[in-house]
Amino acid sequence: MDVKGCGGAENEPSEGGLRADQPRFDRFTDRARKVLTLAQEEAQRLNDNHIDTEHLLLGLVRQADGVAAKVLSSLGVERHKVRRAVELIIGRCERTASGEIGLAPRANRVIELAVDEERRLGHHYIGTEHLLLGLIREGEGIAAGVLDSLGLNLERVRTEVVSILTQTGSMPHVATAAPHRQLTAPVAMGHGYDIHRLVPDRKLILGGVVLDHPLGLEGHSDADVLLHAIMDALLGAAGLGDIGHYFPNTEDKWNDASSLVLLEDVHIMIRYDGWTVGNIDATVIAEAPKIAAHIPRMRRKIASRLGIESSQINIKATTAEGAGPEGRQEAISAHAVTVLIRR
Repeated sequence: MDVKGCGGAENEPSEGGLRADQPRFDRFTDRARKVLTLAQEEAQRLNDNHIDTEHLLLGLVRQADGVAAKVLSSLGVERHKVRRAVELIIGRCERTASGEIGLAPRANRVIELAVDEERRLGHHYIGTEHLLLGLIREGEGIAAGVLDSLGLNLERVRTEVVSILTQTGSMPHVATAAPHRQLTAPVAMGHGYDIHRLVPDRKLILGGVVLDHPLGLEGHSDADVLLHAIMDALLGAAGLGDIGHYFPNTEDKWNDASSLVLLEDVHIMIRYDGWTVGNIDATVIAEAPKIAAHIPRMRRKIASRLGIESSQINIKATTAEGAGPEGRQEAISAHAVTVLIRR
């Protein structure tokens, strides 16, 4: 977390003042535009000459009828607590803000991420929920520190936002993404498998964890075979096809994409279809490196993206005893089985 002063060089705002009627905000809802206006007021109240993440957070909690404020309120984040935490962390600038108030780099990044959230959720508007998700994804500003000081897990916030959007049917791309049979059983099982070649000059990422190894997995995204197998198992259990349909390697936007982010998208899809994750059992097949010491961290990362407990995830590792591409250290593969429960 960055604790800043009163608008130092690294906090310089973007050129020009902020106006909610600027073309870049055309797809913003009235509530989202109001958040920007409220954030500007908060910056002025704190005698700051730019809008940063903490001002956006204060704006979100003040816009009480927005989705973001409802989510934060349901998680115990109250307006007066946010304000108190902000003032304790950054204090008030002694000087008076003058001139036009623009967006600081981190706040600009939040806006960019909000636009990306709109795209990922298949929406045609940017609401307070997208701004909140952008704020959470940015993750390094004062707002993230404030939420942490209030005992809030940022991933939990993201899961709650997705849950509310699911309940209100605000994800049309999931409903029409791929033809599939509507499953009515209370429980469903799915299996997933993936394999990728080991090559030089690539990071080795398994279960969202970067491992120290001279070779990495080749692929269009980050080639995390463990997460890919889990995603296919989840989609298979829900009767929603496979990851190749949603994240094809022919589309540049998925180039080097984080599989943890893709897992969040898959989670949205299965929740929209009425499922929650019961458990996951996965096996990684690799001669090297040894991954046992990293499994607890993998379980935590996966659990946080799926809104479940680490205890619901089991990850095992084995070798191929020198046989096949895994045994010759030419590739790493993974199998996963999952159980979904109808909500």
